[in-house]
Amino acid sequence: MTRRLPIVLLGLTIAAGASAQTDAPPFVIKLIAQYKSASPGSSPDSVWKYRYRDAMVFYVPRLACCDIMSKLYDVNGNIICHPDGGIAGSGDGKCPGFVKERDGGVLLWRRRGA
Repeated sequence: MTRRLPIVLLGLTIAAGASAQTDAPPFVIKLIAQYKSASPGSSPDSVWKYRYRDAMVFYVPRLACCDIMSKLYDVNGNIICHPDGGIAGSGDGKCPGFVKERDGGVLLWRRRGA
């Protein structure tokens, strides 16, 4: 029972809209601060950390409207690609395997109510 308590507390923290920003590079912390201060619907509702092709990456899902594409960043804050979204829904085509190849998803931040 004691092993489950930290996981439950982390889940409650994330569900409350707080962030699990441990090990997040400064650019991710800055992005999250920008998204928190923006009105819902005008910025992404979550930020995720994954392993993709033997590297740590940060995924910002697309907005629910307006054909806006998602963003996939490397650890230095450079955009690698746009895995999904856009008019056709398949992003920019530069990393078509991301959804199937990504591993170890960790939710770093989610907007309350999202």
